[in-house]
Amino acid sequence: MLTCGCASLKRSRKPKPPRAQPVHAEKTMHLGQIILVNEDARFVLVDAGDLGLPAERLELRVLRQGTEIARLRVTQARKRPMFVADILRGEPAKGDDVFQ
Repeated sequence: MLTCGCASLKRSRKPKPPRAQPVHAEKTMHLGQIILVNEDARFVLVDAGDLGLPAERLELRVLRQGTEIARLRVTQARKRPMFVADILRGEPAKGDDVFQ
C-alpha cells in the first residue's frame, strides 16, 4: 500500500527545468604577433610565423593580456610569413597578439 502511494507521488511531481548551459567564450585562433605599427598610415605588420596567412579583408582582433584593444582588417599585402592589416580602431602596439 505504501509502495503504490510513493509511485503515484513521483508521477505527480513536475519535471525539473533543464539546467542552464554555460555560455562558451567566442572561439579564437591566434594568427601572429604585431612586429611594426605605423600610426600615421594606420597599419600594422603582423608576423604569422609558421601559421597560414589570413584571407584578405578579414577582420581581426588585437589582444593585450587577454583584453581586446584594437580591431584590424587584412589588406592585400601578404607575403609569408607576414601580412599587413589596416587599423580600424584602437591603439595596437608592437608585441600585441592578433586573433581571428
